[in-house]
Amino acid sequence: MERVAHAGDLDVCQGCAVLEARVDAMQSWQEKQNGSLVRIEEKVDGLKTWMLGVLATALGSAIVTILGLALKK
Repeated sequence: MERVAHAGDLDVCQGCAVLEARVDAMQSWQEKQNGSLVRIEEKVDGLKTWMLGVLATALGSAIVTILGLALKK
């Protein structure tokens, strides 16, 4: 038995094409967002490293100052 296309079938096919285009656009957008997130993570990691360096320097300075004061007595 041969299937006859109906007007409703054409609407469904057009709807599927629209959905496929929207999914493609969403996937492209998501890839761009993932790239942006990677760059942000790299910047945050750099800031974290810098902040730990500053903290280590401050702690070292405080320890040297305290030892210097304690040894003067």
